[in-house]
Amino acid sequence: MARDTVIRVLERRRKYHWPEAQLNFWLVIMIASGATILGIFVYFMAVQSWLQAGQIWYASTPTPPPLTHPDAPTQ
Repeated sequence: MARDTVIRVLERRRKYHWPEAQLNFWLVIMIASGATILGIFVYFMAVQSWLQAGQIWYASTPTPPPLTHPDAPTQ
């Protein structure tokens, strides 16, 4: 007579449920942080426009030649 051995493995996945207040607080912090960063960027763009400096990351004009040392021989 053969013995049949059955091994059962129970696997449970634990899900962490955030408390609503903590999640809402975290979302407010993230939205406020994003709005602050965006506001600083917009202010920077407004100052750049007011100074007529242009945006350094938008090359609408050809880039100037690289700077050389004043004592370097000219070609």
